[in-house]
Amino acid sequence: MHTNSLKLLAPVAVAGLLASGLASAASDGTLGLTSTGTLDITVTKGDMALITKLDDIALGTFSTWGVGDGNLTGNDDVCVFATTANYIVTAESANSSGTDFRLSDSGGTNFITYTVTWDDGPGGAFALSEGTASGPQVPHTEQDCGGALSTNATVAVSISEANMIAAASGIYSDTLTLLIAPQ
Repeated sequence: MHTNSLKLLAPVAVAGLLASGLASAASDGTLGLTSTGTLDITVTKGDMALITKLDDIALGTFSTWGVGDGNLTGNDDVCVFATTANYIVTAESANSSGTDFRLSDSGGTNFITYTVTWDDGPGGAFALSEGTASGPQVPHTEQDCGGALSTNATVAVSISEANMIAAASGIYSDTLTLLIAPQ
């Protein structure tokens, strides 16, 4: 009978040690008229960023493009918010090749290379390279940039005159992904 008691007490003792949370900062109360215990509460909140007010950039329909017609450009004003003093932006083309942003025809056989620039205002406009993070940019301190029509950055795309002239006929498109990361 004494042997059976020890077999039952051993698992209870081990369970008690595990439940006591040897590495925990919490402390259990003691038995009495009242009992007080303590525990720590922790939460980790990461830095956040938000890009809004994006619109598609439709560059138009053209039957011809010749010398002297210039570059074809379009832009979109956006709102970038971050909980930090700075953010970085990385642009990625669904049809990229190396560091080139590219529009693709519907068959995926013909491409038009284009450039992307970013302008956060204070730092001025600069070219983005496909898949490469920018230097630090300044975010807005409000998620809506201060109002429904307010923005604080501009993304612009441009197809050179030479690339337009050289392009085969077709309908070209691309999905440009803008990744905003707080810094």
